[in-house]
Amino acid sequence: MTTDERLKKLEGELTRVRRHNRRLTMMGGVVLLLVGAVMLTGATTPRATDYSTSDFKFGAIEVQSLKIVDAKWEKRIEFEAGANGPGLAICDHNGKVRAGLGLHNGMPVLALSDEDGKVRTVLFVIQDGPSLAFYDKRGNAVWQVPDGR
Repeated sequence: MTTDERLKKLEGELTRVRRHNRRLTMMGGVVLLLVGAVMLTGATTPRATDYSTSDFKFGAIEVQSLKIVDAKWEKRIEFEAGANGPGLAICDHNGKVRAGLGLHNGMPVLALSDEDGKVRTVLFVIQDGPSLAFYDKRGNAVWQVPDGR
């Protein structure tokens, strides 16, 4: 076999090996993309708690705060696990909190606000029992139980 023939044979073999290597590289890239996609999907899937009822299973999404907005992206409902306790705030069309329900330092509280966002009615339960208070526009208590004003 002459040198030219050997070079042509080597060139042919090199071309075949490069083509094969290119295919393997592309397949490896596809496999890496698939594995990455599976890992990312697993990383972004919320932890689910299995709440089974008959054949249907519910999952739970665990977050510290959840805001529900309307079509104009105004906050309408907010669930929050704050430092003083969990709470639910219901907002009007302007985004002002009009009703709140939650635990404040371990005490259940329900607060209702006027259109200016000022608290007008509060119902809460303390160790001694329930308490209900009504406030005027300036925030002064106009009637309160158990104080009985």
